[in-house]
Amino acid sequence: MKELKMMSGRSIIISDEEVDKIRDLVKKEYRGLIGLSSGEMINLASVESITNPELFPFYLGNPMSKDKTKVFVGGEWKFFSGNKEEIEYKPKLQNYDEPKLLQ
Repeated sequence: MKELKMMSGRSIIISDEEVDKIRDLVKKEYRGLIGLSSGEMINLASVESITNPELFPFYLGNPMSKDKTKVFVGGEWKFFSGNKEEIEYKPKLQNYDEPKLLQ
């Protein structure tokens, strides 16, 4: 799994197979539209980079603060008191807006 960053600032999570396909097309100097497995079409000439995605902590499917002291559950932040071994790291999803921590 990799993060495809576009020159527009948009990021898309893509599979390793799609990364290989894009790299092959770049080597062949192809610069047109290509289809992704998600159904999206992107202009290969507007790809800025392909990198490992930034991973964020989640506990039981709920997002955590970056310092892993709070969990966002039911629309509010709660102090984390669970098992740290159960924390998962996932890439930020395209449609997911990180909840803001109110001061």
